[in-house]
Amino acid sequence: FERNKSLSQQPGAFFIGPSIIACFVKNKRDSSMVQDFSGDAKKKKKNRWILLVDDEEAIRKAVGQLLSETGFQVTTCADGPSALRVALQGRPESSPDAAGSSLLLDDANSNKLPDVIVSDVRMPGMDGLEMLQMIRSNDKLVHVPVILLTAKGMPQDRVDGYNAGADAYIPK
Repeated sequence: FERNKSLSQQPGAFFIGPSIIACFVKNKRDSSMVQDFSGDAKKKKKNRWILLVDDEEAIRKAVGQLLSETGFQVTTCADGPSALRVALQGRPESSPDAAGSSLLLDDANSNKLPDVIVSDVRMPGMDGLEMLQMIRSNDKLVHVPVILLTAKGMPQDRVDGYNAGADAYIPK
């Protein structure tokens, strides 16, 4: 994926799925993970941290469970300010999986930035676009890929998302 390239031009990018997310969380030193989702690639994904931001609990649970079952470490937040706080603090020492059990992470992964942030746009208080602008203006977070997953699917909404700095814009 190229930054700000329309997902409609990408093969297989018709729905949110682990393969779309994986394109943004690949290890810069090992691009093979994007293509290989078996065996070793699943192990590699366990070290990938996704920060999921949505004010709707049902969406957080459904998308979080999908990503967690695929092998990603997922931390969820209900709003922009808490997501920014979590992202800047780095990966927690333990992260709850979809079943609620705690997965201990090794010291090498603590204080690590999220590999990708997946966020809704419509949220009370700070919306997803405002949060994205803060991410893009923060020296520490500026390079973290951000995927907007939202019900706002009109062409102008996509333009606004990409202009704010989104790496991908996926309508729900």
